[in-house]
This record gives sequence, C-alpha cells and structure tokens, in this order.
Amino acid sequence: MPHIQLKDVNLYYEQQGEGPNLVMVAGLGVDHSMWNTEYFAKDFRVTVLDNRGAGQSSTPKGPWSMKVMAADVIALCDALGIKKAHFVGHSMGGHITQMIGALYPQYCDKLVIACSEQIFSIISRLATNQQIVLMNYNLPPRVLLQNYLPLLFSMDFLENEDKVNAFLDFMLDNPYAQSPEGYILQTEALRTHDSRPLLERIKAPSLILGCEDDLLTPLKNSQYLAKHISNATLKVIPNCGHAPFVEYPEMFNQMILDYLKN
Repeated sequence: MPHIQLKDVNLYYEQQGEGPNLVMVAGLGVDHSMWNTEYFAKDFRVTVLDNRGAGQSSTPKGPWSMKVMAADVIALCDALGIKKAHFVGHSMGGHITQMIGALYPQYCDKLVIACSEQIFSIISRLATNQQIVLMNYNLPPRVLLQNYLPLLFSMDFLENEDKVNAFLDFMLDNPYAQSPEGYILQTEALRTHDSRPLLERIKAPSLILGCEDDLLTPLKNSQYLAKHISNATLKVIPNCGHAPFVEYPEMFNQMILDYLKN
C-alpha cells in the first residue's frame, strides 16, 4: 500500500472511488481505518491517511503542532495532485481540519468538523495525562483501552457488552496500533491547540457535528465553533459520546454525505 515521503515524515495513505475529492483526517490514537471509506467512495474520490505518529506513518522527532499536522495533509494533497477537496476530521482530525480551513482556504470546498474544539479541554488534558501515566506500568493494551471507555461512549453504549467487546476487538486487532511515543507526541501537539484567533479566517461552508453526551470534546465547544465560523451549520447527535462513527455509524456517515452532496 502507498507511502509518500514528505520532508520529515513518511505518510501512509489510501485512495478509493471516483468523483470530487474528499480527504478524511483521523483523531488521536487511531488511524485511517476509523473511516468507512467504501461508503463515501460511491460518490467521491476518497483519500484517507495515517497522521504522523499513527498507523503505518512514521513518528518523526517532536515537537509537533496542529499546524504541522495540517501541513502534512496539504503536502499529501500536493503530492497527489489534489488542488481542491472536501475535508472531514474527527476530534484531533477536526482540529487539523480547522487549521486547513484557516491556513489553506484555497484547497477547501466544504469542511466537516466532528467532535472537535477550539482549545484542548480540561477533561481531555486530564484524560490523556492519565493514559500517559498508565503507559509506564506496562499494562495490557486491553486494560488501557478499557480505562478510556467511559470517556468515549454514552451510557447506553457502555451497557451493551457485545458492542463494547466488538469495539475492543476492532482496536486490538489492528496490527499497526499506535506506539506510546506516537500517542505522547500527538497529545503534546494537542495541548498547544488554540484555534480561536484563526476561526474568522475559515470561509468554507462548514458542518460542525457535536454529540450530546461527548465528555472529551463537550458539545459547548462545537457550539463555540459554529458561532465563530462564519459559514457554519451545527448539527447534534443525541445520546452519543465522543465516537459517533462507532455508536451511530449509519447516522454519522449519512449526515456527512448529505452535507457534502447538497
């Protein structure tokens, strides 16, 4: 599968489908496999990538920032001949998408910013700090992941043992699980995130997707983004935590598709 060397990082990417360009950017701790590429490839030329420090991409020396990671995405677009695209990002990928919208407006058709925020929230800071501390104890990966579940999902989802185990199995079966070093460097980049001075520069039509029960990136932050991005539309997924692509994948994907096509 394709890799491309960009200055200090070797990025893994995949492409599928035909049509207008759609670039999808993943969040902290996950890689391109979080996206249902096949679903969107019916209507778009979909490009997904592993961010630096995740999946099959390399982990160059830090420090990084959301601006650096946005520049990675744009450099990949340049290398692939993508002059204009829709950009979709979830969580950290939404932070990166904000930077793309603000700093590289000439590349942007529409943006979708899901479960994101203008500044790294205190609960995200505390949660990632705890994960980094626990990594020092060489705990089994399943235990580390289980520790994070209450922050990722709604109560209804957590009470469904089959769904929880399916998610755990999906994450733990990934042969390219994120390294502790990659997680720490991505987290350190997130800690410096503050898009507030840049939001007024985002002019592309933007769908802000928030989730009612999201603890990591609370709904109030999606509301803030929708208020301060001039051409933004806010939509809220009820009874859902931080991972709508797991809890309500059909709804999540359809909301994105409807916005991009209409």
